[in-house]
Amino acid sequence: MITEKERQAAADALLKAETERKPIVQPSRTYPNLELEDAYKIQALWAQARIAKGARIAGHKIGLTSRAMQMASKMTEPDYGVILDDALFNDGAQIKAELFIKPRLEVELAFVMGEDLEGPGTRIYDVMRATEFVVPAQSGVSAAIMGHPAAGIAWLVNKLHAVGGGLKKGQIVLAGSFTRPVDIVKGDVIQADYGPVGSIGVSFV
Repeated sequence: MITEKERQAAADALLKAETERKPIVQPSRTYPNLELEDAYKIQALWAQARIAKGARIAGHKIGLTSRAMQMASKMTEPDYGVILDDALFNDGAQIKAELFIKPRLEVELAFVMGEDLEGPGTRIYDVMRATEFVVPAQSGVSAAIMGHPAAGIAWLVNKLHAVGGGLKKGQIVLAGSFTRPVDIVKGDVIQADYGPVGSIGVSFV
């Protein structure tokens, strides 16, 4: 574990990197004693600072949902992060590539919550019952996400319960990528076809 002062310093460094669009050394290298709990608290400090400047929490993102990705990252479970409203782009959007340090794109399913959902003991059917609809958020096999796309969201709800949180009606939850990330450069146009679910596309300018 690291100190609260070190957590704040790490959050400040991330905020600076985001503002200046310049990469920094990953906090776990700067602070060798950093643990997973520290990482989530650093994220919370970063989010609090962004919210204080006017950002709004729009939902959550689940990562490392496939066992292969967990093994590659030396993790034993998925991880999660918060999505702020200024990170949302509409279908057909022209996105400035310069907004990102190293843009990469993944294909996911976005679950839009139709009602609040809290743990503990949340299962796939609880997620499906509480979901208003599912939309493309960028083809691949979604079953690679812990056997079912909703399984990752059930995991997230139970994890959030442990820290006094949950999912709220209207929030968006990205269930985890089921394709490899694609490196993006200025001028790229990306189209993802989800068959009966629909399609989505963006361009980078």
